[in-house]
Amino acid sequence: MYASECWTVNKADVLRIDALDQWFLRRILGFKWLDFVRNEDVRLATQQPPLSSIVKTRRLSLFGHIARMNESTDASRILFEPPSEVWTKPRGRPRNSWVRTVLTTWQTPTLCFRKQERMLRTGSTGGCLRSIAQRTRSGACSYWIG
Repeated sequence: MYASECWTVNKADVLRIDALDQWFLRRILGFKWLDFVRNEDVRLATQQPPLSSIVKTRRLSLFGHIARMNESTDASRILFEPPSEVWTKPRGRPRNSWVRTVLTTWQTPTLCFRKQERMLRTGSTGGCLRSIAQRTRSGACSYWIG
């Protein structure tokens, strides 16, 4: 779980993470594969959230910290400033980036990434990233999304 907030994951990775988590829980509880215990029953017995949801929470928390940083810090500049004019997009399919992973974690296509950033910086959310994370997903900032 070390530095899991920086991972760029796709659906296949999330499925692998959750499968490994489920396997660990079954080992801890002593269930064998012949016992035919449903995954939901294992989750209810342990009261543990899926590992992928913990990673998502940590990723959004890191994004909230970076969004609230001073605009002159390197992390904030890397995340929010557009690329220079001499930069060109590489050929082929855009690679999965951390920013894209954060954006797919959010859910509603109504708010622009820049608007989310502005809301976080001005504190109009009361400093609470969860309220935005429940209702946002972006697709309007083409230089980050591809």
